[in-house]
Amino acid sequence: MADWMKKRNELCTDELSVMERNLFSVAYKNVAGSYRASWRITSSVKQKEENRTSDQPKDPNQLRLAELYLSKLQAEMCALFRDIIDQLDRHVLPNNPSAESQVFFLKMYVFLLFLLFFLLLSSRFAISLYLLLFGSLFYSTLCYLSFLLLF
Repeated sequence: MADWMKKRNELCTDELSVMERNLFSVAYKNVAGSYRASWRITSSVKQKEENRTSDQPKDPNQLRLAELYLSKLQAEMCALFRDIIDQLDRHVLPNNPSAESQVFFLKMYVFLLFLLFFLLLSSRFAISLYLLLFGSLFYSTLCYLSFLLLF
């Protein structure tokens, strides 16, 4: 469903209906949800291995596998979130000028930036975060809207 919504947004320049907006949101929520569940489970396995006491010896293979899988999950989640943010920047927000659509997609945009921030914060990719935030053309508009909402 996410691939279909991506193709729809790239090919059609008309505004998304309420149903299509919900489909876009749900399609990516389902994909991101499965990644986040995998992340939580793998993180708990890694923590259990790290917190083992001397009477329960650590399994270095399981710890190494958990770390490798977490790094793979992180890369895939970053790619997914960047893809969604790119779609919002290039296709969805410019083609949906109504205030209701803008609010819907800006909330989605901010939430994705928040998730991506904490995903990258938990790793050593601070430079990627900087480039993502300040390399986006939409970031300045987002800051301006945030400023208007605060004051």
